[in-house]
Amino acid sequence: MRFEAILPSDGQMGIRLPNGSWTGAVGNVQRREVDMTIVPMIQSHSRMTVGEYGPPIMYVQFGILSGSGVSTSNVFGYILTFDWKVWALLLSAIPVLALLVHEWGWELFRNLLYESESKLEALLFCYSTSVGKTHGHHSPNCRAYCASMGHKRRRIESSGHVANG
Repeated sequence: MRFEAILPSDGQMGIRLPNGSWTGAVGNVQRREVDMTIVPMIQSHSRMTVGEYGPPIMYVQFGILSGSGVSTSNVFGYILTFDWKVWALLLSAIPVLALLVHEWGWELFRNLLYESESKLEALLFCYSTSVGKTHGHHSPNCRAYCASMGHKRRRIESSGHVANG
């Protein structure tokens, strides 16, 4: 997604002039100098004649005001969201993964997913505690969680549900 931030020339939200035009950020939307504006302004009937308000994005009534009456339809809208390099990587990954699953079997990938999931859970938990009041892997909560994940893994391995090796 590409965007360019443009500030109103007068640095104001905008007021309605007697001739019906607007100054400030609302005027930028009215004159179609910008597609939308994100400013802390109160929704009013006169501003709604310029554009349509989106839902408030903060409780202090920040909202997105976009121009009304302008709609463009593009069949390729979803495709154009990503750069061509992203699509090339995704499309090239599909046959590679299909070949790997075919050659090495689904059982190996299922075990890898199980391993990755438990390690990912532990990593995410340790990260979440590190940004809180505790300090990462040194926190009692994180140590207890990581120990329980190790106990869970040993219990599953002993029951024969996970291939050893």
